[in-house]
Amino acid sequence: MREPLYTPGAGRVPPELVGRDAVLERWTGTLSTARGAAHLPKDVVHTGPPGAGRTVLLGRALELAAGEGYRVLRVDGRPGAWLRDALAPELATLGLRLDLLDADETAALAERVARLPGFLAEVLTDLAGVDGEGRGLVVGIDDLHLVDPEEAGRLGVAVELMETPPDAPVLLVATGGPDTWERLRGDGLRPVNDHPEKWFDLRPLPALSEEEASRALQRPAERVGVRWEPEAVELVVATADGHPGRLQSAAAAVWALGSGTDPVTAAHARQALRSVELPAP
Repeated sequence: MREPLYTPGAGRVPPELVGRDAVLERWTGTLSTARGAAHLPKDVVHTGPPGAGRTVLLGRALELAAGEGYRVLRVDGRPGAWLRDALAPELATLGLRLDLLDADETAALAERVARLPGFLAEVLTDLAGVDGEGRGLVVGIDDLHLVDPEEAGRLGVAVELMETPPDAPVLLVATGGPDTWERLRGDGLRPVNDHPEKWFDLRPLPALSEEEASRALQRPAERVGVRWEPEAVELVVATADGHPGRLQSAAAAVWALGSGTDPVTAAHARQALRSVELPAP
């Protein structure tokens, strides 16, 4: 049995990130052009089913933002009083670290952020440009679809109200499930946000191509001196059907049947794929 190489499970970074180059290149362009732009682009929400690599993509997007000199803040989506209990504490922590807030001010921050979109806009703007450094701020939100529509709506209003200086923009980048748009609008009996597209640009994550999935299997193995037989690659790629989570789960099961630097064979693939539990596509 070999040492684990592939990474099944939510939020785990794969040994070879594939199929997201175009998404990340577009994001890098946004980071570059936002500074100095007269009008900021819409904030981006990348959507996909569980296992599509949303959390990994968000982490990489925030790494790129930090590399471009932005301050970054990451928060997970969840039901309930999200602005008060999730976003506000992260804002307070960053504000304390930058000496923008003192301990007394942070005590009242949560309630004001939750109730007053204009105040939230001010806090975000201040964090983006504190010390006059003109760095800007990127807020990353994972699982936006879990946030109650009313809470997401207040965040959207705050985005509309922000008047950031050109050299210190505030950008939001989020991930969400396939139902994110419906969640943002609210239920049919009680619609909350009729036009969330005013605030967010929804971008479904594409499935992996066969070439991308093959590369995700073979390149990590090649780095440790192991070769995948072509038929084994075909079997795993077909089973994954373009889904990153299924690909990692299937690859890990097949990989575990081998030993040392022996090739990964079609026999390994058939045996493992008969019993492995895969995420839903």
